[in-house]
Amino acid sequence: MLGRLETPVGTLWIEETDGAVTRVTNRPLSGPEGETPVLAQAKRELCEYFAGARKTFTVPLNPAGTDFQRAVWAALRAIPYGETRTYGAVAAAVGRPKAARAVGNANNKNPILIFTPCHRVVGADGALVGFAGQRVIKDTIKQELPEGFQTAEFALEHGLVDAIVERGELRSTLAHLLAL
Repeated sequence: MLGRLETPVGTLWIEETDGAVTRVTNRPLSGPEGETPVLAQAKRELCEYFAGARKTFTVPLNPAGTDFQRAVWAALRAIPYGETRTYGAVAAAVGRPKAARAVGNANNKNPILIFTPCHRVVGADGALVGFAGQRVIKDTIKQELPEGFQTAEFALEHGLVDAIVERGELRSTLAHLLAL
């Protein structure tokens, strides 16, 4: 079953199968649209997140992927709101400390946007890396930094990206990233 939700980053399509969210994307999905308890919960939690009232999610998730990808996505969901982790730290968290590049590939294939916060993963130097559009989001973050903050990397390291996203100030940039 499919649902859609208008958000500060554009329309999100939510797919639910067998009582769990299996995909969240900004690309239209084909299939029957309707409302289920899980879709209603997913929409409510996303609205609360974008309103700044929710920092964790409880909706059931079941992303399709390899065992390794699913382990990476679970590790991403364990990153607390307002914090970041490096690809290397995520690799270590899933028991594969030398697999930072593989973590990057899994991050890039994340099928459940927002609920699985791939935006909280950064390169070893704290830089946004590993996806197209990284320069655009970095420049946008720099424009939104509070006075006294000098770099986008500092903003990422101190969890400011979630706050900027909540305020909707990265709307066009995030809409672009969600399309990737």
